[in-house]
Amino acid sequence: MAKNNKEAVLMTEYVKDYLAGKKPAKPILKDKDMQELLVSIDTLVSQGDRMTESSRQVLEAVSTISSFDVKLAHMSTELMKFSGSLSDLSESNLAVVEETTATISQVNDNIDATTDTLQDLATQSSNLADKNNESRDVLQQVEELKEDVLSDSQNLKENMEELVKLVAGIEDIVESVQKIAAQTNLLSLNASIEAARAGEQGRGFAVVADQVRTLADDTKAQLEYMKEFVEKIYQASKTGNESMERSLTSINQMSEKIDNVSQTVGENIGMLKTVTDSVADINGRMQNIRHATAEVNKAMEQCSTDAEELTNMTKAISLDAKDSVEYAKTIQNIDDGLTDTVVYMYKGIDAGVSMIDNAHLIDVVEKAKEAHMSWVENLSNMVNDMKLDAIQTNPKKCMFGHFYFVIKLRHLSVVNEWESIAAVHDKFHAQGKRAIEAIEAHDEQEARNALQDAIDLSDKLMGILDEVEAKVRALEETGESAV
Repeated sequence: MAKNNKEAVLMTEYVKDYLAGKKPAKPILKDKDMQELLVSIDTLVSQGDRMTESSRQVLEAVSTISSFDVKLAHMSTELMKFSGSLSDLSESNLAVVEETTATISQVNDNIDATTDTLQDLATQSSNLADKNNESRDVLQQVEELKEDVLSDSQNLKENMEELVKLVAGIEDIVESVQKIAAQTNLLSLNASIEAARAGEQGRGFAVVADQVRTLADDTKAQLEYMKEFVEKIYQASKTGNESMERSLTSINQMSEKIDNVSQTVGENIGMLKTVTDSVADINGRMQNIRHATAEVNKAMEQCSTDAEELTNMTKAISLDAKDSVEYAKTIQNIDDGLTDTVVYMYKGIDAGVSMIDNAHLIDVVEKAKEAHMSWVENLSNMVNDMKLDAIQTNPKKCMFGHFYFVIKLRHLSVVNEWESIAAVHDKFHAQGKRAIEAIEAHDEQEARNALQDAIDLSDKLMGILDEVEAKVRALEETGESAV
């Protein structure tokens, strides 16, 4: 009986050590009932260990799901916004495509009208060029006639000048003959005087002298008439010569004008040829544009079809986005259910060696510090860009939160620090919600204030976690459990 009591004490100490989180050596028992009880206890411990490990894995899975849930919710929200914007854009694009198609059709009609007009202009320009060529030929003939007129006028001028000279010569001859007639008349007078002196002997000579005087008087009278006639011829010749000089001047001026007209017509023909060539070139380009607009019209018709298809696709995306929001809510509900399940599981094993050990707790703390530093970096990027991103604002749903609200530390050396984490952790995640609201309101200053408060709280949280980790490591060295 004493032997059984001793083995019962050994069994009791063994169980107490397990419950205290120690790893006691198995007692050596000879009593068969005690041996069977030890096997049962070891089986329970082993099952507890497996349950704890499973609980840990489920808790890590729940943490991953929570992270995925936040990202999915953000993506779903952004997808909803994007699908709304895309829907508006696609409808606007469809309207623009339809309007552009109508405009292209009008442009095509205008191009057709312009092409026809250019074709007529090219034909008329070509006809005008032909007419100008004919006009230049006529001007060429006029220029040749002008040269003949100039030559004839010059010859006539020279003849008129010669006539003036001849008339002047005749006038000189008449004056000479007048002088001779005057002298003859004087001689006949002298002869009559001498005949009178001579008396009867000079009577016949007096008759001759009288006849000579009469002839001289007649000659003088004829010469006076001739002088007047020659003077008239002279004046007429002189006037004709002056008139011819004026005609030559006018002809020369007309010649210069004909030359200018001929030159201008030639330049016009050159410019008209350039215009005709340009019109022909533009006409050719317009033909290419007509072909291009026809291709554009086809492309716009295809764009219209694509725009309608895009509108239908955006409607489908909008429906998918709504579904994704519902899926995110469903996953969130699953996450909440799993979290409750894990809490229940941990409560069921919240005793003895089956609880979380120090090494696992240290690992959780180190990952918590990394996760929160990453969270601050993500929040900083959001604020700097003033653009929303997926970020966890629920302190119970972050990776550390899932463990923190499940694990209970009981060792007096760490319990106060562990319990002080909750308030700081809650305020820390609250800054994420505050920053999101500020970004949505486009209040950059408020967003930066929230970021700075999050950084300050992060520094405080890191300090507490560092202290907890140091104390847990110290317990690990002494073989004591923090849980």
